[in-house]
Amino acid sequence: MDRFQHLVKTWAVTIFTAPGPLVGEVGFRQKMAIQSWLRLVPCPRVVLLGQHSSLTDFAAGKSHVKVEADIDFTFSGQAMFHGMVQRALRVQSGVVVMIDSELILLPHVSVVLRSLHAVDHDWLLTGLPRTVDDFPYSLRDDWLQTHGVQVEDEKVDAYVKANGNWIIGGVAQFWAWNANRRPLHAGVMPPFVFKQGQHDSWLLAEALTSKYRLVIDGTEALNVFRIVNTFVSTGPVQLVDENEPNR
Repeated sequence: MDRFQHLVKTWAVTIFTAPGPLVGEVGFRQKMAIQSWLRLVPCPRVVLLGQHSSLTDFAAGKSHVKVEADIDFTFSGQAMFHGMVQRALRVQSGVVVMIDSELILLPHVSVVLRSLHAVDHDWLLTGLPRTVDDFPYSLRDDWLQTHGVQVEDEKVDAYVKANGNWIIGGVAQFWAWNANRRPLHAGVMPPFVFKQGQHDSWLLAEALTSKYRLVIDGTEALNVFRIVNTFVSTGPVQLVDENEPNR
C-alpha cells in the first residue's frame, strides 16, 4: 500500500474536549459547539472527557459521541491538561483535535485538516479563536436565522470574520496533529488544569523548541470562534441525525 492509499484509508478525525456540565447557558453554548463539530466531513468521533452526569445523558444514543473519565481530574472535577494530551496521543491514525468545549467549527475546517493529512511531514496545527457578540444564528442540522430561515456556512464564516474580535494576549484553544507515535514535545508537562494557567503557551513553546513536528499557525484558515451571546433561539440544540449518510 503506497502512502496515498494509506492516508485515504486512515482519514478520520477524533476530537477531544473537557466540557463543564452541559446545563444552563454555558451548557447550551457547549452543545452548539459539539453540534458544529459533528457537521465536519467525515463525521468525527467526539470524546468528552469529564465526570458530570449531564455528559453521559447528552451522549446517550449518539454513536459519534462518547464520554471517558479515565484521566486525572481535580477534586472539583476539572480535567488536567496533561491527562488530556496523554489520552489524545493514544490515537494512532487519522487526525486528532483538542479543542475548547465552546469553540465553533465550520465545515471548511475539514478541508484544512484533510489537506494537512496528506502532507508528508509530521505537523501540529494551532489556532486562536475569535469571540463574537450578539451572534444572530442558531444551529440544528444547519445554521438558522430568525423564523428558521436557513443560512449558508459561507455567510456565517463571513459574519464571524467581519464581526469577530481577537482577545488581546489570547492563547491557542485549538490543537490538531497527524496521529502516530511521534510525541508533540520533549519536555515533561507540568500539572496544568485545563482552561487555567498557561498550558497553551507552554505547549506551543515546547513544540517549537522540540522540533519534533512542523508547527503551523492556522488561525486565519480555521476561523474558529466562540459565541458570547446568542439572541436568536429556534429551540433546543439537536444533533445531526446519525442515520443520515455522511454528506
